[in-house]
Amino acid sequence: MAYGNPQFRWFRGFLFGDVLAALGALVVKTKCKAPTMEQMKAAVAKVHGPDAVSSHTTVS
Repeated sequence: MAYGNPQFRWFRGFLFGDVLAALGALVVKTKCKAPTMEQMKAAVAKVHGPDAVSSHTTVS
């Protein structure tokens, strides 16, 4: 496209956005992991004290 040309290639723009969204979803899926049970218990113990987390506590 030359400078000042009012044409826009919608299909290329759509594909660019589609690829960008797919890459973003892939990054989020690989980088964001759910915490383990030990990490959740440690977080609760840090906030509420060590006696707040018992061995028979279940998280559903």
